[in-house]
Amino acid sequence: MKKIIFILILILCVSVIFGQEEISKKQNKKNIEYLEQIDANINGTLRLLTAFNESANKMPDLITGLDIFSQFLMELTLECSNLKKNIAESQDLKPMNREILIQMLISTLNPDMKFVPFYIDKDKDAQNREMMKVMHAGIVDKVVDLQKKILQEEQGIIESETFNKYFFNLHSQHFIYQLLLDFVEPSEKLSKDNRNYLLKMIDELDAMMQEEKSDKENSK
Repeated sequence: MKKIIFILILILCVSVIFGQEEISKKQNKKNIEYLEQIDANINGTLRLLTAFNESANKMPDLITGLDIFSQFLMELTLECSNLKKNIAESQDLKPMNREILIQMLISTLNPDMKFVPFYIDKDKDAQNREMMKVMHAGIVDKVVDLQKKILQEEQGIIESETFNKYFFNLHSQHFIYQLLLDFVEPSEKLSKDNRNYLLKMIDELDAMMQEEKSDKENSK
């Protein structure tokens, strides 16, 4: 995942394009609450990363790739810290800029998928809300399943004395799904546009990771 760079500068640039748009006081309040809840959720993800790191530190030093795995976890931790930093800096933003910040935070999950605005009516948003509930349940199942696989694979790492690509892939997928969960849980507070964007992001990432999972397991 690419790191967040100059995100507030980008917000200022994009806000010129959407300068004529307005965000209601009600939606702005929801956006503030959404960002606060994401921040709290990311704290939970950071605790998981800390637990993974503590588990790795208990492994024998002679295991090949232990230092690489520790660095890998550090990079994921920095990703979370960058997200929290940008959320903290959102407090003084204008309502429209805060709306755009949320779009950009969602885009960090997959920078190649751009936000494309189009009209979302009440019926479409109602469908999106229901679909989000289904997606949320599916993501929870994937996170739990990946955590089980990681714990199982740790024993194999100790026995083989080597960190393999499959283990790194499990952690990469777990991190992405965990971040998705962080964003999805408070999604009822999103605007119609941002909720639709997040839903499309989930579809895109899930398809990509299922394809990658199949390739990795076949080559395991």
